Amino acid sequence: MELKYLKRALLWVKELSITLLKFWINNPKETPAILVFILEKLIASPRFFAKNVLVEKHTKKATTAINKTVLLYKKYGKSFDYTKQKSYEVLEPHLWSKFQILYFLVRKLKPKNVVETGVAAGESTGYILRALKDNGFGKLYSIDLPFQWYIYGNHKLHLDSLPAGKIPGFLVPANLKTNWKLFLGNTRDKLPVLLKELGEINIFFHDSEHSDKTMAFEYETCWPYIKKNGLLVSDDISYEKTFKKFTNKIKAIFFRFQEFGIIKK
Repeated sequence: MELKYLKRALLWVKELSITLLKFWINNPKETPAILVFILEKLIASPRFFAKNVLVEKHTKKATTAINKTVLLYKKYGKSFDYTKQKSYEVLEPHLWSKFQILYFLVRKLKPKNVVETGVAAGESTGYILRALKDNGFGKLYSIDLPFQWYIYGNHKLHLDSLPAGKIPGFLVPANLKTNWKLFLGNTRDKLPVLLKELGEINIFFHDSEHSDKTMAFEYETCWPYIKKNGLLVSDDISYEKTFKKFTNKIKAIFFRFQEFGIIKK
């Protein structure tokens, strides 16, 4: 292994161990979930390790995927209607990454302001920013809390991590960052302030902590700020029942693409 990868791996394992130990001390009742997590990651260690250490490979792959999505939009974009479930079903076999749907949504809606919670490596961020660039206008405001442990669903432990020494959005190509503003911190602190500052937004995308408490907070907080015909988009809607509860509460029709839930206001 090259020295740079060895150093990165040691730093990442150190951060992983320290933060997991802190989480364990503060959440002793979640010991079964923690032990299951450790076992699962040991079994999948080569893939888990590569994702968090061999980042140069992922950066090149991410840029290639965005460029391929642009070509797919040229083929399917004209007929894509984000207000009809049939359009999502047509795209399903062709979009190998669920995040590609973000490019289609942004291109069709042509938003002025997009707010995203949860950045991590920046896969979703890259698709949104490329769509904004191809539209010729619009800004993305992202909130992220790096290296975070949390429990979701039926006591399942999840880790949002970044490779050692990398900042949120490291996968995003440099030429796409012009219309992007990143805020580091908890959405409970940052989201209300950002929304009040913007006044109104066209698209809100949730991809931060997928716990019932956080998902409910973000949906409830952002909904009043979304303009008419705007979109609330949420990733991993199967993690909790929160998304369905929210759609029932506001009596909204939603569309589904893989693990994405899309609500039109």
